[in-house]
Amino acid sequence: MKTHLLRALDLLWPARPDTWREAGARLGPPVANMVRLSLASTLAFVLTRWLSRGPMDLTSALTALLVMQASAAGSFKQGMLKVVGVMMGVGMALGTTSLVGLHWWSLCLLVLASLILAKLLRLGDAALELPISAMLILGSVGRTDVAAETRIIGTLIGTIVGVVLPLLLPPALPWRSAAASVRRVATQEAELLRRASAELDDQLLTKPMIAAWITKGRQIPDQISKAHSQVSRMSEVRKFNSRAVGTADISPILTSGLDSLESCLMSLRSLFQTMERRAPIADHPSLGRSGPGTTGFSIGVQGAIGRVLGELASCLEAFGVMVEAEALGNEKKAHGLFVQNYRALRAARQELAEVMAQADDAGNEWLMRGGILLALDQVMQQLDVDARVRVRDRWKASQLGRRLPESNIGPRSNTIDRFRHARMRARQEHQPDHSETSADFLVDDEPTQRIPVITPQTNPPEGMKKPRGWNPRGRP
Repeated sequence: MKTHLLRALDLLWPARPDTWREAGARLGPPVANMVRLSLASTLAFVLTRWLSRGPMDLTSALTALLVMQASAAGSFKQGMLKVVGVMMGVGMALGTTSLVGLHWWSLCLLVLASLILAKLLRLGDAALELPISAMLILGSVGRTDVAAETRIIGTLIGTIVGVVLPLLLPPALPWRSAAASVRRVATQEAELLRRASAELDDQLLTKPMIAAWITKGRQIPDQISKAHSQVSRMSEVRKFNSRAVGTADISPILTSGLDSLESCLMSLRSLFQTMERRAPIADHPSLGRSGPGTTGFSIGVQGAIGRVLGELASCLEAFGVMVEAEALGNEKKAHGLFVQNYRALRAARQELAEVMAQADDAGNEWLMRGGILLALDQVMQQLDVDARVRVRDRWKASQLGRRLPESNIGPRSNTIDRFRHARMRARQEHQPDHSETSADFLVDDEPTQRIPVITPQTNPPEGMKKPRGWNPRGRP
């Protein structure tokens, strides 16, 4: 009986909390916003009763509830759209009442005209306010001018309360939730790679196995979209927020991390697709062994790919932790851990290249194996330590003197240091970018070797005459 009741409850309430602790966790973050909304509705109603002598109306309380958003900028935008929609709806209702009155055909024309006007005015989410206000005024019992006045006053009071209250009681900045969303994306990609590495160690590679990896990888873009939404929400909350004064804007550093993870996911998808072309369809004792007439990867190549994927999983997870730590201002330890994992990834990639070169069928599969190495190099390029340090330094230079939750970026009162950092930032802006001539896979503590470019001489050295048959291009 209990089992049947639980099944019925799951059907009626699929998202129900399993424990009281889970219910408390759901209510924890939005409690402050709930209190702010309740306070805004009550304050709007009290002000309406104090300022207006008309009949009791809850328009102001409802308007304040609908106008008030998570940020002051969002509340102002929503309030303006609300006021425009109500004003236009009331005007159309008064015009319809004075000309033709309330009939079924006049109501139809009024609603249609209201929707068309809302579309032309680009009211967005407040588009329905125009026909709703028109219908309420048109269907009011008694004098329509009194109803129109009451609705306009209630809308104005509710809008003012909904816009001003977020300025007086600003919401908290979602620092940690936005930073944690980036880390969750990296963790999800790392879990996919760890699964692939474990399966490569336990069994022979097949097409259904890789197809399952690709299917699981298609779920990650949803998490990336959620992370982008949280970062954008944090940027929206910062606007006109008194709590954001003097604080660093972590949106650029989080967005750059998300972009790198998204590019890594695309490269991993290309890697899996390249491996799928070579993988056999089903298990067979001969599969996975190199030799004439066999298909699949050799045991050595498969094991090396599994080790690379395992190291790449650890590197991605360390990258997510480092991006989160950068946003919170304590990236020193996380950076060291990421450098260690990146070095291990480079070593595993080098081992994979050597194993592929020594395989028996290396000559026949050079194009496919080159595609695998190219996909891995693209992932490593997105995770390049030097490039990440440059991005972090530019961001810190732009946020000089602004505080973070756990530390400060740059000096806040030292004039000499401020001048030095400003001069360094100006030098970086005018300095030419030599990133194309450097090796991106090198870590920050290793010297970068540059290969000189040798151009053919079109003229003989100074002081020498052109000999007979001089041909700088070496053409016959």
